Amino acid sequence: MNNNLMLVTALIGIVNYATLFTLPRGYDQDNQNKTYGKPVLLIRGDTEDDTVKFLWYISIALFSSLFALVAMLSIQFSRFCSNDFYIALPFRYIVAVMALV
Repeated sequence: MNNNLMLVTALIGIVNYATLFTLPRGYDQDNQNKTYGKPVLLIRGDTEDDTVKFLWYISIALFSSLFALVAMLSIQFSRFCSNDFYIALPFRYIVAVMALV
């Protein structure tokens, strides 16, 4: 179960990382404009609040998926006694899965 959840968290993190650098609608490609190279999301009618909200949500998703991945790695590499399977391990899984939600 841990290996599958680590794969899912890694894929979610990769998608969020790529989304952070590829904004919707791309960048302005017109060399004649003074807005050349700026994100179209900022300059074409949308408010800056929408862009900031978009980047904020993507950043939260990226950091929560990285937190879940670190939690899964801590589960994978830690040693558990037989009593830890009742409290510690389920608690760590709950924390990691709640970070993905």
